[in-house]
Amino acid sequence: SKPRAPSSPVLSYRSLTRDAGMEVEPSLSPDGRLVAYSSNADGDWDIYVARVAGGKPINVTADSSADDYQPAFSPDGERIAFRSERDGGGVFVMSATGESVRRAAAFGFNPSWAPDGTRLVLASESIRMSTGRETLSQLSVVDVVSGAVTEIGGDDAVQPAWSPNGHRIAFWGAWPIGSGNFDLWTIAPDGSDKKRVTNDRFYDWSPVWSPDGRSLWFTSDRGGSQNVWRVALDESGTTHGVPQPMSLPSGDAGQVSLAAGGDAFVFTTFDHRSNLERVAFDPEGEQVTGSPEALTRGTRFFFGIAPSPDGQWIALSDRSEGQLSLVSRDGRSTNVLIDADAGGGVTWRPDGSEVAFVSRRSGLYQIWSIRPDGSALKQLTDAAKGVALPVWSPDGRRLVGGWDEPSFFDAESGPPMQLLNVLPQIPNAGGVFWPFAWSPSGRELAGYVPLDSGGFAPGVHVLSVPEGLYRVVAAELTHQGAPTFAWLLDSRRLLYSSREAGIYLVDTETGHVRLLLRPPAGSFYSMAHPGSGDREIFFLRVEQEADVWMASFAPEGR
Repeated sequence: SKPRAPSSPVLSYRSLTRDAGMEVEPSLSPDGRLVAYSSNADGDWDIYVARVAGGKPINVTADSSADDYQPAFSPDGERIAFRSERDGGGVFVMSATGESVRRAAAFGFNPSWAPDGTRLVLASESIRMSTGRETLSQLSVVDVVSGAVTEIGGDDAVQPAWSPNGHRIAFWGAWPIGSGNFDLWTIAPDGSDKKRVTNDRFYDWSPVWSPDGRSLWFTSDRGGSQNVWRVALDESGTTHGVPQPMSLPSGDAGQVSLAAGGDAFVFTTFDHRSNLERVAFDPEGEQVTGSPEALTRGTRFFFGIAPSPDGQWIALSDRSEGQLSLVSRDGRSTNVLIDADAGGGVTWRPDGSEVAFVSRRSGLYQIWSIRPDGSALKQLTDAAKGVALPVWSPDGRRLVGGWDEPSFFDAESGPPMQLLNVLPQIPNAGGVFWPFAWSPSGRELAGYVPLDSGGFAPGVHVLSVPEGLYRVVAAELTHQGAPTFAWLLDSRRLLYSSREAGIYLVDTETGHVRLLLRPPAGSFYSMAHPGSGDREIFFLRVEQEADVWMASFAPEGR
């Protein structure tokens, strides 16, 4: 018989963690007695194991100074698979108490066990938060004893989850590429028989299976805020009915893990926000002066900033609301230009006449523009694979945008803008060069390289536009997320920031790196950009809190 569509159950809740900082990625042991989770309470990321009945959590990776995260209890509850940056990085397996650590694979993220405990399925891109998509990702299966690896693809696949019966692997990804449709899929363990679970414009991520394999639980914003949903499936991967909400007691909840008995589950509640700040800067002395000043306050999650050419306004892209806004340089005035479907990247035309941004309002992610008064909305690109991260050339004649094939567009031909050429493939880069900032001289692009194996190539990657010459500077810089860059007026130095890092000044001729500003505890800086005249720096300060909770079903409420 077909599984019946699940309805909202009766649940009781209690908090398992209350520490400052981030407690995320919980994994419940099959018997429901222990929970493993990631925490940055001690500075670096570690894995903790706690009894759900209470007691002091134990840091089971305390002997490693490297980041350890993404734990997954084995089906018998005796082992934990996890991602670690130790010894070059990879996926490791240890006992549930932290002993007998050994490497299972020299690559991969978000491990999920096969039900027989002999294999793990991994993705090539790491997912911690739903806003973190930065590359295309593939799935691989690794034998935990022999180390044998089988690539199974998935087109674009992250956060895999092996079903309890072993017949299907669930994941999420963007398909078609560039569409911005982040949907759930399942696939057979050999990579065949891919089937779609959801198909809409909501952000569906972090899938897990119910213990009986007859429903898929996931996190989604389809109810207006991020929460947990579930949808009925059968063992062939066929969906039955529509997703039903769990209605957890938080405005932002996700990352579910269920006990084998199906009577309880754990989940994460999130509180993350980013606000615009400004600090005075002395470019000659290469130091900030004074303390940062907050220009916005609240619970929004800005992702992308660009000061106007005259320095009077800062364009802000709000990922949580899809809004594109202008904030005055003193923070006293805010104008919303677009109230839905604005994506991450934002850039001003050099004459200040319009703001370009990313949107999927016509299907695939494309570059659009709008005037600062909110008029003349128009689509600038019609790229076959979509395009992101728009950057206007200093002379206003070209736009460059990254995605699967980062490209130059003729800004004087549109709309839609004529495709001039695809950026050249960079030899020995390890991936595709994504341009992020165009030097004021117009001669160089700074950007980054997402690696096919996951993560990002270290250093600042610079491409000279006329000659096509490529170089890497400040190779000692490693990135905990997609890095951001913004040139100073001398076209030699640039500002650099990356997730969980401060703001740095990089000299692209000497490679010298200088720390300008370190964020307060419990926060990090991103998207630093110099204001007009290089006498100030605008940046986003990101604050994140997260805790692990447990939910128990009423006897009649599963």
